Amino acid sequence: MWGTASLFIVSPFWGVWRRVTPFAIGGWAPFGLFHNDLAEVLVALIPLALYWFYRERREQWRKCAFVYATLVIIMTLLTFSRTAWIVMFAQAVAFMAMSARQEWRAVARAFAPFAALLVIPIAIYMLVFSSSAYVASSTSARADLARIAWVTFEEHPLIGNGAGTYIGLVAQARAFRIEYGPPFDAHGVIQKLAAEQGVFGLTTFALFVGWLLFVLYRAWRGAPAGPRRELMLALFVIALGAALFQVFNTQYYTAKLWAPMGLAIAVALTHKK
Repeated sequence: MWGTASLFIVSPFWGVWRRVTPFAIGGWAPFGLFHNDLAEVLVALIPLALYWFYRERREQWRKCAFVYATLVIIMTLLTFSRTAWIVMFAQAVAFMAMSARQEWRAVARAFAPFAALLVIPIAIYMLVFSSSAYVASSTSARADLARIAWVTFEEHPLIGNGAGTYIGLVAQARAFRIEYGPPFDAHGVIQKLAAEQGVFGLTTFALFVGWLLFVLYRAWRGAPAGPRRELMLALFVIALGAALFQVFNTQYYTAKLWAPMGLAIAVALTHKK
């Protein structure tokens, strides 16, 4: 609902271009103010929406689940978040690689025609949009932020410059301020952790997230065939998407990463008991 409303409430961000993006109501912005902020929530909902459709047996509610899942996918695509598109592709690959059940494949076949009709025109729109000066400036800013992260990492490669210092480091780059305005956060966990916490922080973060994904994968492998195994598959795909999103985004200290990951881990540990 929030994403749909934004198409009518939020003004075009560049010329006539429109995208699904969060907005504030009286200063309250629960999803943030940038398209990636909303896209990160939506990509976590897609596997659960598909699981609902897969498990629902009541015909009326199954139709509702289909409409809901389709709407969530459309809204995610219309954020035109390049990160979200990458994550959705990775989630689909992981899902198809791990699932051999005919029922899940039936779900994929049910959504395939709609996906083709939706993705092709949206992808064309995305290609045209990506060639715009607006996106070129965003890509250039990402590259310059990565250069700043690398330079500051070289100064203190082992323990970094200190947690929470990245914005201040960017503010010291006068050329960046002239070109792009006020400093903003890194577009990726690797750049930020490398600059702030060095090799030590980056390694420990990667090991921790990798261990959590391994726990979920092992829980899926150990679950007996049936609803529990399919739920663990959906939760693993959600956690994988949440972790992958951080490679290109800056929400890795918020609930957008840890709530999906925590939910999946809780289910996995409950299953073990």
